[in-house]
Amino acid sequence: MYRYLVFAFIALFATSCAVGREDNAQDASAALESDSSTTSASSQSDEADDADSDVADATPSTAFSPATTAPAADVAATVTYEDHSFEVLHEAVNQALDSMNEEIELTQALFGGPTPAGFTADALYHHILNQVLEDELGRAGVDPTEVDVSPGRDQILPDLANLMAIHPDPAAEAERLYDSVDYLNLIGHNISYQMALADVLAEDAPEADRVPCVSHIIVETELEAADVKAIVESGIDFAQAAKEYSTGPSGPSGGVLGCRSTDAWVPEFAAAVDDAEVGEIVGPLQTEFGWHILVVDEYSADGTQLATTALSARLESSSIEIDPRVGVWDASEQRVFLS
Repeated sequence: MYRYLVFAFIALFATSCAVGREDNAQDASAALESDSSTTSASSQSDEADDADSDVADATPSTAFSPATTAPAADVAATVTYEDHSFEVLHEAVNQALDSMNEEIELTQALFGGPTPAGFTADALYHHILNQVLEDELGRAGVDPTEVDVSPGRDQILPDLANLMAIHPDPAAEAERLYDSVDYLNLIGHNISYQMALADVLAEDAPEADRVPCVSHIIVETELEAADVKAIVESGIDFAQAAKEYSTGPSGPSGGVLGCRSTDAWVPEFAAAVDDAEVGEIVGPLQTEFGWHILVVDEYSADGTQLATTALSARLESSSIEIDPRVGVWDASEQRVFLS
């Protein structure tokens, strides 16, 4: 859904910490949910090939220590706009590294060992992005301190739980990790901030730019889908039903697929969306991925793209200086890489 993190969180999280520009080229902020239950088979295949290639290249290097050696009070990054600037201190980057390295099982599961060399550069990038998102929210009239940060948490927890499947209670372990690892908390906040920015920008968009905003529930059989539809039509909230019954990756987020042109989905799903009235419960509908119940919640602009464009424009217009002990800023990629 949102262009920050989700459809393959764990794979992209590991990949984003790889060494060098080639390994870091897949922007972790591009890991927005592209729900496997509705994306075209060809695009899924491309994504899978890309992910396989990136993960295969994600080999830690001994050329750079993953820990920054600068004192906590030193400046790791300075971002200068036309009218103001902000700094990110090494303290924030070191805290992200330290809290990650305290979780040996997590780093072993993600990286096959300690955090790789690119982790500090990646953590610094996300701290920069966090500040830019707060600035963009303020420019859009939203107080960042009032943003609900639970959506980002809700998107990350299922992946963490899958990663911690070895534990007696994977869900509880995922919650503990999220609350104790600064980096994960930072990612969750950034997801939520970009969601909030997308929402407010979409609200202000002209009617001609609006596309269907869809939620769905996917199950294995037609009978299951019919039963779920009956439950929803009896008055139970669609989002709650999605959390309880959907087997797709969007289930924990209430089945929300976001606002996008129907050409992003497989033909059967797209046709059903095109024919649906706002608020109508549609289905059961079969695609190659399973049986769906869907609802068009509203027509809105693609806030995800609007937010992405706003963030990219802000970064492009900024002067960004990185402490060479951490890495360098690549203006074309808009990311921090190892020197």
